[in-house]
Amino acid sequence: MGFSNNLLSDFEIKDGVLVEYKGKFGNVVIPKSVTSIGEKAFSGCTSLRRVKIGDSVESIKAGAFKGCESLQSIIIGDSVKGIGYYAFVGCTSLQSITIGDSVKSIGEEAFYGCTSLKQINVEEGNASYISIDGNLYTKDRQTLVQYAVGKQDTSFTIPDSVKSIWDGAFSKCTSLRSITIGDTVKSIGDYAFSRCISLQSIIIPNSVKSIGEGAFDGCTSLASVIIGNSVKSIGEWAFAKCTSLQSITIGDSVESIGDWAFSGCENLKTVYNLSKLDIVKDSDTHGFVAKYATNVYTDFDIQNGVLVKYKGKGGNVVIPNTVKSIGRVAFYGCQSLTNVTIPNSVESIGRVAFYGCWNLKTVYNLSKLNIVKGSATHGFVAKYATNVYTELPDNN
Repeated sequence: MGFSNNLLSDFEIKDGVLVEYKGKFGNVVIPKSVTSIGEKAFSGCTSLRRVKIGDSVESIKAGAFKGCESLQSIIIGDSVKGIGYYAFVGCTSLQSITIGDSVKSIGEEAFYGCTSLKQINVEEGNASYISIDGNLYTKDRQTLVQYAVGKQDTSFTIPDSVKSIWDGAFSKCTSLRSITIGDTVKSIGDYAFSRCISLQSIIIPNSVKSIGEGAFDGCTSLASVIIGNSVKSIGEWAFAKCTSLQSITIGDSVESIGDWAFSGCENLKTVYNLSKLDIVKDSDTHGFVAKYATNVYTDFDIQNGVLVKYKGKGGNVVIPNTVKSIGRVAFYGCQSLTNVTIPNSVESIGRVAFYGCWNLKTVYNLSKLNIVKGSATHGFVAKYATNVYTELPDNN
């Protein structure tokens, strides 16, 4: 069905600004007298299916097409220079959009909630933005502005050129189960991954310095999170309502955790705290991170089931049962270590994991590994041992 000759009376226009559309047509051509589409001009227009914005229009203001649930496609003319924040928020049927070559600015979360969006096109002559595989980036490729969240891909790797992930960039993407964030990314914007309900785990690399407000809010399948050692702040509501979240590692540079950052994470039972924050089990402080915790560990750097480094004072150490592998130099040179308990979850021990632990005399091996007293195998764990036990004493 083609574009209709819309009635001019359907448009309220003041000084070139389209203030409100009052018509019922599904396909609309913006009148040539319009130079700007005003705030909320089409807001809630559920009959609107397609829009053609001609070359007279120079700007699309905030919330202009908010909640146009039937809008499927839009062509933005070459004269448009700016698209306001929330311009197309909640356009749940929007499948494709073409951005003209004159657009210089796009407001925050302009496409938030466009859950059917599969393709974002940018004219080749645009000096500010570029489309790569249907996703929107700044021209220098350093900012990922908007992922086409209607795609059915289950995994995505953020390109190495990207330094920042924009506000709401992946919000409400229901298909992605895994996302790889490269070590060039420095910031994760507000609500960047909110309501990505299929996302199962995330590793935030050491390059990232800040995690925005609500960044992973409502990621109900997210089971584990590792926060890198350069992150200084975790925003309010950052991981709120992540109801499947079971463990989290707080990097050693974290200085602040926003209010309610982990509210509603009732299954978050294990917290590895490498920071200087005083995180206490069953406390409402630090964004509820340990409100429901069974254990708060401060001595272990554990990433994806690998005990990378032990940071404690030695003595009698019980390795958490979330550890599957003890890293290559996890306890290397820890001369204060006297006793160690290896849980049944451990499947491998790095080559020199316990080398130089001269005072490690007692090993409780609850794993299936064949650990032999005086042997250099399994990372030298029993090289200097007096006793190797396969079960704990009755008083433990």
